[in-house]
Amino acid sequence: MKHPHYPAFFCLLLLLASACDPAETPYHPEQNLEAISVKLAGLTEYEVVKNDSVLVLQSGETLISARTRNLDSLLLIEWKTGPAFGYAQPYMALYRPAAAGGWQPLLPDTIVVGTLEQITDLNQDQKPEFLVNRPLNPAGPTTGEYVLYRPGTDGYYSPSSALVSWDYDPGTQCCLRFRFVERAVGENLYLEGQGLQSRRDDDGTVWSDTSYYVYEWKNGDIRQAESIPYLVVEKPDTWVIHQPKEGDVLMRLDRGSALEFVQQGPYDYRNHRGDYWYEVSEPEKGMKGWVFGAHTSWAQWAQYDLESFNGLVKLLVKQLENPPGGLTDTRCSLSYFFLGNYAVVARTC
Repeated sequence: MKHPHYPAFFCLLLLLASACDPAETPYHPEQNLEAISVKLAGLTEYEVVKNDSVLVLQSGETLISARTRNLDSLLLIEWKTGPAFGYAQPYMALYRPAAAGGWQPLLPDTIVVGTLEQITDLNQDQKPEFLVNRPLNPAGPTTGEYVLYRPGTDGYYSPSSALVSWDYDPGTQCCLRFRFVERAVGENLYLEGQGLQSRRDDDGTVWSDTSYYVYEWKNGDIRQAESIPYLVVEKPDTWVIHQPKEGDVLMRLDRGSALEFVQQGPYDYRNHRGDYWYEVSEPEKGMKGWVFGAHTSWAQWAQYDLESFNGLVKLLVKQLENPPGGLTDTRCSLSYFFLGNYAVVARTC
């Protein structure tokens, strides 16, 4: 069935009529989802092709889908609009209960571009913040950013500056998403973003690296931490011992445990992996000990099995891309080639 688009003057008459009504009519966006979706997509004529848990409208080659979700005391509406066979731009709106009944918007513009990724309470004031993944290119998911919407004095939420920017490579399907974790370490509050950076070689080999971005709540604002004063355990059943290299086991920790940094210790080599020992403090237990860095988020970049051919190749590729200080003089160039079972490295200064 075709639905006509309402003329602008008709909408104006409705708006004036509601303004003259002494009793404010509760607003229910979920009951007006079709009209809101039509306006968002700028449709003139359309068909309703689905209307159950998800509303789907079609106008020619353009589709718009909408769904509502209840998040505790909040109402979230999510839209996707675009060609039937192509990129669909995401939109979202958040509402809270209104005093007179119904719902009122939390965002000044009501509807914004992006996807709600996470609800946090970084400063623990019982007022949530909303982490939104916001694409920046309406033609496709090639670049975007994560922003944190925080409550203002007027009751509306406004976005912070970008916490993390991302680029998307359709060939490798890389780097589109990050995972964010809230951490309370000691008396400090942090928001930690973890993303996977990867690339694919012509032979199909995929190299990947995990990168961290840490933000702290400080003086009523969120900002990137100047230093990261904690380590995160990344290996199951990681031991914390009473002295570097050898010692009695004080704690056995699971993946994801956060440890406060105390000091850096000696360098060591275990199971083909070189790294530093770090003295750490476990905040909840108040115990201090030493942990091997390769088992944490502070792991050194050269984590390769140097006794295997593939491990050596990975090390050389990393060296060519970004020679670290102490391993080569950055004024020198490095190249390599393979001769049988050997990797031949040439260094030119």
